[in-house]
Amino acid sequence: MPVRADSPVRDDTAGRAGRGVRTGVLAVGLGAALVVALTVAVSLGATDIAPDRVWSVVLRRLGGAPPRPGTNDLIVWQLRVPRALLAACVGAGLGLVGTATQALVRNPLADPYLLGISNGASLGAVGTIVLGAGTGGLL
Repeated sequence: MPVRADSPVRDDTAGRAGRGVRTGVLAVGLGAALVVALTVAVSLGATDIAPDRVWSVVLRRLGGAPPRPGTNDLIVWQLRVPRALLAACVGAGLGLVGTATQALVRNPLADPYLLGISNGASLGAVGTIVLGAGTGGLL
């Protein structure tokens, strides 16, 4: 269809490029916030460890160095880092499942009660407790 000379023509390419830049900046900002949150989660506890010490332990252990005896290496590497990474993975999984549920029902306000997911989870939990499936049937 030809465009008439007197009709307004919309050029959406500038808007799309702007959205891409904003999305990239948002992704970088959220990634930085995740790194800060993980650093704080590993730093705080019964024994507070400075963030620079946390990063030195993590970078040293990622480089293949053995743990130093009598220091905070074992607390950081064996206790706090796995717990913080697991929490981040669980949060990402819950966000992904929530987004999938909202996309499935095409409703941005969808919740687990809409499809009966919560009721099914409760039934599964009760069945596991009653049948002892979590203990390998030993009870």
